[in-house]
Amino acid sequence: MDRRNSSSSTDPDPASGYAQVVRLGSHIYVSGTTGINGRGQVVAPGDVYAQATQAFQNIELALRQVGAERKHVIRTRMFVSAMKDSEAVARAHAEFFGKLHPTTTVVQADSLAADTLVEIEVEAVLS
Repeated sequence: MDRRNSSSSTDPDPASGYAQVVRLGSHIYVSGTTGINGRGQVVAPGDVYAQATQAFQNIELALRQVGAERKHVIRTRMFVSAMKDSEAVARAHAEFFGKLHPTTTVVQADSLAADTLVEIEVEAVLS
């Protein structure tokens, strides 16, 4: 099966030994993605909604790198540093996906990459 790895400028450390996105045949996996902009800076420190929105924008770029779009996403996993923030993250999720409604999991994690408040990973399948 054909495997394609890709990374973008939003990756915090390209030498980390992982790909931001892997496409294996029709299956696509996007690594945990944070609210870091193209300059490597955390957007809106302290604002989980803004960081989630940026993370979804970064995910969309990653999906495009391997020929996919948000409509192909079937599962999301969202890690928040505080469960009280899950409502704001869910709002960003709903705005990004609209009527697509992928399955999702929300988990509280003590510490996330680059001191961000939310980290999101997705799985997608091309039809």
